Amino acid sequence: MFDRQLTRTITTTVAFLLCYASVLWSIVSEAVTHSQYSYALVVPLISGYIVWLRWPAIAAALGAPDYFFAVPLVLTGLALNLTGHLAALTSLEEISLLLTLTGLVLLLAGRNALRRVWFPIGYLMLVLPLWSYLVSSVQAPSQQISANIAARLLQTAGVPAFLEGTTIVLPTVTLDVMRECSGTNQLIALLVMALPLSYLLLATSASRFLVAAIAILVGYLSNGARIAVIGWLTAAGRLVSDPHSIAHLVPGFLTASLAYLAIYGCVALLSRVNRQAPEASVTVGLTAGEPFRLRTLVEAALVIAMVAVGAAKLWAVPVAKEPTGGLTSIPRSFDDWASDASSDSRIESFVGFEDHLLGGYPTDSGHRFFVGLDDQLLRVYGNSRGKHVEVFIGYYASQRNGKELTGDVSVLLHQRATAVSVHSESGELTVNEIVQPRQEGSRGVIFWYDINGRILPNVYLTKPYTLWDTLTRRRNNAGVVMIAWNASNGTRADAVAFAKSLLPVLRRHLPS
Repeated sequence: MFDRQLTRTITTTVAFLLCYASVLWSIVSEAVTHSQYSYALVVPLISGYIVWLRWPAIAAALGAPDYFFAVPLVLTGLALNLTGHLAALTSLEEISLLLTLTGLVLLLAGRNALRRVWFPIGYLMLVLPLWSYLVSSVQAPSQQISANIAARLLQTAGVPAFLEGTTIVLPTVTLDVMRECSGTNQLIALLVMALPLSYLLLATSASRFLVAAIAILVGYLSNGARIAVIGWLTAAGRLVSDPHSIAHLVPGFLTASLAYLAIYGCVALLSRVNRQAPEASVTVGLTAGEPFRLRTLVEAALVIAMVAVGAAKLWAVPVAKEPTGGLTSIPRSFDDWASDASSDSRIESFVGFEDHLLGGYPTDSGHRFFVGLDDQLLRVYGNSRGKHVEVFIGYYASQRNGKELTGDVSVLLHQRATAVSVHSESGELTVNEIVQPRQEGSRGVIFWYDINGRILPNVYLTKPYTLWDTLTRRRNNAGVVMIAWNASNGTRADAVAFAKSLLPVLRRHLPS
């Protein structure tokens, strides 16, 4: 019985790894390349440790397969895996991984065993880099909360501090609390540690929720304290403004260490009065009467399905759809606008990619870019009144993980954008704009996304349309159009007028 169970487990595991190899590689790559997800590398280790620690109770709960739930879960997971691959929806592939894994546990070990491992499986959700949507929605309020806490702490310490939005005005300098300083990354890291700790050591859901709430509170307090220390050092004349300098990073390490100690202390205190009771080892075992042939057929069919999906992902690649004639074929003159080749700018100078406009954490280059574009165009157009705008068009003939429209730039654009209407020959369209007031005059960018002729202001809306086009037309091409203006040689009204003239031109060059 043990040998047969081991063979089943090994065979299914190998098929699962073949099916989800690209997804697992994507998760690891995201954790290595993005500091926001660096904690993801330890999450599987913690889940594995919990399973190893509770293995006697899990082994005792092994039972007959639950075909009623297992088969639909595995098939649904495999369908989502393939669909996500075709539509460049990495998050859909990642969600499917947990669905398939849950179904396989039900298939191999039964429902009682799943009850023993629900937390290690659910905890793996923290590995998936799909939390950017949630993180981006809480960054702004977290940014404000952290700025308020920092200003209060500075005032308590006797440092004159005045808060204007998320800017702390000190006697000699101003301190901008940026989105990347909102503390959300540290908050997630604290929860990553607090959740398994409370699961292992505490017995009731109430005490576990209490620890999670304390982790959130401590996270905000420690981040506010970090900002306050940096503000105090800055007011004292210390050079700590460089976000990559040791002097800027040390306060973060110190406050984070105190936050972790506080969480450990809370769990230790609660565990004394609310200790986790050892789980009862009720032996269920495999059902002797389970038809061997039926079980073998079902498991073999699902193993074949996983291998088939893994192979299909290598073959089922959406067809690349290039713009008609390439983006450089877009005319240099239309309506009242004309472009001189000698005036074209470089991508590195485009206003729409500057950290200061996007509000992103400073990068070494001062700019961010869409990654892996198949075609791009940057031109300067002027009209008869001497006004000028810059237009950038980026295009993906085919999207895949790491080469897609939804990246760092589009997320930052989405966070700062407001809606604006543009009247075109096909009616009124809603696009986005970012306006940055400056002492020497305001500047800004108007932008939208083009999905086969659909003008979309919201980058997250591009995903369902991309999925639909992939399933119905086997293509997942996408484009972004950005029009930048600067008060020194143009106005927002000029950018809107140019957008109105550009829209019918793009219809003749971008796929529809």
